Amino acid sequence: MKLKISNFYVIVLIMVFPLVFYDYYYDIADAKYLFFTSATLLTSFLLIMSVLISSIKKKEYGEFEINITAKWCVLWCILNVISYMISKYKSIALAGTDGRNFGLVTVLSITILFLVVNFSDISFSVICKMFTFTACMVACLGVINSYGFDPIGFYEGVRPDLKMFYQTTIGHIDICATYYAITFPITAFSYMKSKELKMRVFNGIAALVIFAGMFACGCDSGYINLCVTILFMIIFAGDISEINMTGLFVIVLMGLAKIMMIINVKAESAKEMDSIALVFTNIRVVLTVVIAIVIYLIICNITGKMMKKVLYAIVGLFIGVFIVATIYYSMFDRKSDLGILENLIRFNDKWGSYRGYVWRIACENFSGLPVINKLFGTGPDTIEPVLMINYKKEMFDMFSAYYDNVHNELLQYLCVNGVFGVIAYICIAFSAFISGIKQYKKDETVLPVCMGVICYFVQSFVGINQIMTTPLYFLCMALLARSEKNNKKNSL
Repeated sequence: MKLKISNFYVIVLIMVFPLVFYDYYYDIADAKYLFFTSATLLTSFLLIMSVLISSIKKKEYGEFEINITAKWCVLWCILNVISYMISKYKSIALAGTDGRNFGLVTVLSITILFLVVNFSDISFSVICKMFTFTACMVACLGVINSYGFDPIGFYEGVRPDLKMFYQTTIGHIDICATYYAITFPITAFSYMKSKELKMRVFNGIAALVIFAGMFACGCDSGYINLCVTILFMIIFAGDISEINMTGLFVIVLMGLAKIMMIINVKAESAKEMDSIALVFTNIRVVLTVVIAIVIYLIICNITGKMMKKVLYAIVGLFIGVFIVATIYYSMFDRKSDLGILENLIRFNDKWGSYRGYVWRIACENFSGLPVINKLFGTGPDTIEPVLMINYKKEMFDMFSAYYDNVHNELLQYLCVNGVFGVIAYICIAFSAFISGIKQYKKDETVLPVCMGVICYFVQSFVGINQIMTTPLYFLCMALLARSEKNNKKNSL
């Protein structure tokens, strides 16, 4: 019975949770918060009852083994409890900031999630199919919304100037980007590793649909996810055929982006695309990338080698040039006109839609905290009241709004959970990733979920922890961390 309960819980979180809403965009976070916490509480109650009934009947129920990643999660939860207890903002720290809802209640629910998933045994191939199916639904609606169509009525009553910031059943475009940071790599790697032609075609089309949703949301962090996914597809390509599939995928993907941009320009009510999208779809950029990929694939197929070392050198050189350029234009040359690259390689307060500003003031505030708050933080999800004390007027004068999140998850956890809390969080992610890589050596179907975890982690450096998608990230880590005894390959 416990197997069925935990499996059903996993299915609900992957396939139903992303689609949940009540009053459209007005309370989408509250609707997901209530759904997630209620589903987790009900599942834990049913599991406890199942164990008690089995014990009364004196049936053999098997041993329950808590893996190392789940132990790190429990420690992270304990540190959040301590953070809550010493917080000056307990009312906010309990449920979290409105619209984010990542307070102590959510942390407790995520910890329960980790323990519940230990009982599940859904195969990773089925997990990937469920993520793909739901993500395609979310992405399709997102694309439709981006062109000004609103078939479900999400935008009724929403101010016209705010419509461009919201899409599909996830909500804000920043949050949409975090959802695609999980689902796009899962589907893209399922495409690359598919053994059957029909599944390869299905996953390839699905990955393009999800990319379309990611591109349509127009959030710059989506391009981080795209670059990391493609880079790891190259690294984990096992043979020439998989390199060919990756190259073909990138070519079609860039073509799709260009077509979407053309439609976007001609559509009357389409949202305005960001500067990175303009660079990405520039015809000269598209043609240069396509020609480079074709030449590379021809050489690989003629020589019978994938030339990974050459490609690594090119990528390494590109990253090196990017870092050097960023340092130079951020520290030494702050006046040269960089055009569309201004918000990409010049780090200042305006960088990343003012992420540079909030990172700076968050670090300034953290450096002035008492030692106990530096170690344990100011309380779960309490960035808003902490920053409002000293920076309220300054924030409003700069961009007529207020930051209630640092927009960098590691820095966010450092501020609200302290040094101990952020270390515990990093250990959860690192332990889950190592567990996934170890399992991948025996079972390739683990790889897509493993890549979903690593891509989300990289994207989280400019992302937001919140109730809409972060529980799915922890779900993926919990799935990777399932003990070998419980990680069977059943297809339900």
